[in-house]
Amino acid sequence: MELTKHVPKRAIRPTLVATGKVDVLRELVDALLTGEEEELRVPVLEQVVSRESLESTALGHGIALPHARVRGLDDLVCAIGVSKKGIDFRAVDQAKVHIVVLMLYPPSKQSVYLNFVAGVVRALHRPERAKAVRDAGDAAGILSVFEEAAHETHHAERAAVGEKAGVEKLEADGIAGTELFLLARLELYRDMMDGSARGKAEIERRVADIRSLVSKRVLAHYDRLCRRGGAALVTVEGGICQGCLVKLPSQLAQKIRKETDTVATCGHCNRFLYPL
Repeated sequence: MELTKHVPKRAIRPTLVATGKVDVLRELVDALLTGEEEELRVPVLEQVVSRESLESTALGHGIALPHARVRGLDDLVCAIGVSKKGIDFRAVDQAKVHIVVLMLYPPSKQSVYLNFVAGVVRALHRPERAKAVRDAGDAAGILSVFEEAAHETHHAERAAVGEKAGVEKLEADGIAGTELFLLARLELYRDMMDGSARGKAEIERRVADIRSLVSKRVLAHYDRLCRRGGAALVTVEGGICQGCLVKLPSQLAQKIRKETDTVATCGHCNRFLYPL
């Protein structure tokens, strides 16, 4: 996943002007939606703020990932803002947020979104990399950090496949564990296969590589979901499964958010759950 592909330079704010949460979200939405998309600014901001009121998108360690599913967009777009003083996002660890990554995506790009957010989490989970983003000082420097992280993840995947080492080379290191990260990759390749007229042999090779790293139990359930049709992996937002829109029991919602090595499924639709 090329993280920087979805981040226009105009939407990077190395030094955020706003200091409050809502004003920061407005600054990033305004930077991201320009031209013909300007008319989406007000409803998008309302949606992003409403999502924050349900449950904070702050992951802890000074990072927040606000997001919204937006009709009218052609593809996923992302804005990145850095605050030197920090912003109160009601984070679980009570720490102020210094890096805000705002993501907007159309409903048709769910698998792209899952892969992108997984890539962002992996890019920022190392303290030294998050510090590099905070200290970059300009858009080019911030993009460079994300490019380095994407390159590193790609090589880790290839090494794990080449050595048939299971998932040990891709340790769980964020809001979701390694198997969910791999399932997100499978979902992306499944969409690519459906929409691709050529190059399917290469996609099939990548699918085979990823499948070799997923445990048999998880893979068997994933295949059952695929045969049923529709998405096999969906997000959990505000404690609600985004596959069937059923609210999860509070204990389960908290568990999958805290226990990053757990692969959970919805008790109603049986889809795999990716916590956000």
